[in-house]
Amino acid sequence: RARCVLPDGLGLEPLKTNDVEVIGRQLEALDLLDRALRRAIEAGVDRVSRVEVQLDPSLGGRSGLGRVERTRVQLRMVADPPAITAFLHATQRGATPLVVDSYDARAASGREDEVALDITLVAVRLHELAEEGEE
Repeated sequence: RARCVLPDGLGLEPLKTNDVEVIGRQLEALDLLDRALRRAIEAGVDRVSRVEVQLDPSLGGRSGLGRVERTRVQLRMVADPPAITAFLHATQRGATPLVVDSYDARAASGREDEVALDITLVAVRLHELAEEGEE
């Protein structure tokens, strides 16, 4: 882990379902998380203090999924400014750039020499919608 501090269990709740669709989405989120953490560690990020996975709220909802399904992975990381900059650049490099929904970088509380980055990454699935009259 190159001296990067990560939360125990990556801060994720244990999965308590047998629903294949939910398990599949969680695995996609873990893949996205793995790719993000690898890039963060390579960039020199010191700490990841929060990880949260949020499945698309319409999954399992009455109205069903729309055309675009979004699974969000939210991270909070702390590092010196060059490491945060290198991580942000790394999210867009390579054969599979990461989809960044939003980010907020600010001085870490109590530390002038560190930056806290809150970033939301998205695993996107596209669905075809049934035409009216089709079943």
